[in-house]
Amino acid sequence: MTWPEVEAAIERGVDAVLIPIGTTEQHGPHMPLDTDCVIARSLCARVRRKPAEAEGVERARCADAST
Repeated sequence: MTWPEVEAAIERGVDAVLIPIGTTEQHGPHMPLDTDCVIARSLCARVRRKPAEAEGVERARCADAST
């Protein structure tokens, strides 16, 4: 989001943002290095797909539009 978009969202009462951040670490030879990143992106994508009206959530956009 641009800073004017953020400013407008704050004026509408938005007070939280989900940013999918995960670590890159070894989980052993059986798992990929980005496992934690995949989990963080998937969690944000699941939240985005939930009906916003039921929870009073405003959705802007997702950085990864493929999920």
